[in-house]
Amino acid sequence: MKVTPINDYKDIHQDKETVLVLGYFDALHRGHKVLFDKARQIADEKQLEVAVLTFNESPQLTFQRYTDDLLLQHLRDVVIFLKPMAQINFT
Repeated sequence: MKVTPINDYKDIHQDKETVLVLGYFDALHRGHKVLFDKARQIADEKQLEVAVLTFNESPQLTFQRYTDDLLLQHLRDVVIFLKPMAQINFT
């Protein structure tokens, strides 16, 4: 699993066609696993890579005042949880 911090669009490098799973995975659950499994299935069928793009804070922080409940898990904890789910390059 490769983790790449992205601070700017210039940090994104796509070498291969990719299935992108995009979301704020703050409270990981079975629904997220279904999403990752589907991405893996599509990628395998079409011989593509899989990448996950997540955020270290809730996108809601852009639109409302900060409250503690917007940050349910630290990004490090999310990566640790996701690692065994599938062989995916998490970005």
